[in-house]
Order: sequence, then C-alpha cells, then structure tokens
Amino acid sequence: MTGLRRFLLDLTPLRKDRDYRWLWSGQVISGMGNQITRVALPFQVYVLTGSTLAIGALTLFQLIPILLFALGAGSLADAVDRRRLLMITQTGLATCSLALVILALGGQPAVPALFAVAFVAAGLGAVDSRRAPRRSPGSSPRNGCPARSHSTS
Repeated sequence: MTGLRRFLLDLTPLRKDRDYRWLWSGQVISGMGNQITRVALPFQVYVLTGSTLAIGALTLFQLIPILLFALGAGSLADAVDRRRLLMITQTGLATCSLALVILALGGQPAVPALFAVAFVAAGLGAVDSRRAPRRSPGSSPRNGCPARSHSTS
C-alpha cells in the first residue's frame, strides 16, 4: 500500500483543517463557474447575434480590463490584506455570474449588457489572478503537511 500511496493525492490537509477545506472548496466552485462562463458567454453572444465578429468583440472587451488592471493588481495585492482582496474579488465575480444568470433568464438579453458584465468580470478576474500566486499566511494548513503549498513569500 505504501508504494501505491506515492501516486495518490494526499488529502490530509483537507481532512485536518476546516478553514483550508472552506478555502479549497470555494476555489473549486469559483474555478468551475469561471470555466462555465468562458464557454457559455461566447455561445450566448453567438446565439443572440449569429456573428463570430461579435465573439471577437467580446474577447476584446474581456482583454481590455486585463491589460488595464493586471499590472496595478500585483501592487494592490501586495499592499492590502489578501484575504480581504480574495473576499472582494470573489464576491464581485459571483455577482457578475448572478447578473449573467438574471440576463439569461430574462429572455433576450441585450448584447451590450453581456459585454458590460464581461468587462467587469474580466477586471475582477485580473485582480484576483494577481492575488493567487502568493498565498497569504494562514491560507494553507497550519500543521505543515507535505501536501501544502510552500510558496508563502
């Protein structure tokens, strides 16, 4: 069994640390929502417009805030409490997802409204991605499990 154990994922941090479990679960849910949005939003724009050019414009609307906010977001992540930044960006991204659901359920959503939500979500995502590479102290399990990330600088 010990030979097989090297090939299996070590779930000790998830079993032992409740706060880490919450963080990990939230990141999994957020990541799944992000990936669903990456597929559904361009599909919805294409269904509404029938234009691949509109999908290109959507991509441009998502690229602009990334270019605008990504450089400053690294400095922001270093200057403020990362847990608070995590809460703000994740809440904003969840709100954007909720706005997309409301637009979709409302019938025929206005394409400019979809573009506006995509713009805001991309900006929040740019800030959130600058926060992610460095884990804040306390975001990893406290017990020093070998499975935890060691990049705390």
